[in-house]
Amino acid sequence: MDLIQEQILIYRLLIAYIERRHPEMVNMNNITEGPNSDELQRLLTYRSSLKTLERFTEEDKPASNQ
Repeated sequence: MDLIQEQILIYRLLIAYIERRHPEMVNMNNITEGPNSDELQRLLTYRSSLKTLERFTEEDKPASNQ
């Protein structure tokens, strides 16, 4: 497993951990003021970082036979 794949796994675990602790945040995409706004900010940052890493790994995949 290379470094990027490890980072992807870590972000997925962090996201799952926050979503388990705060199930109301699963479908939230905007920062709102409230008691868990810091946790929501972290969740959204992790999701964004995960998407970036996944796009990076897609670019590294060899082209399929056409």
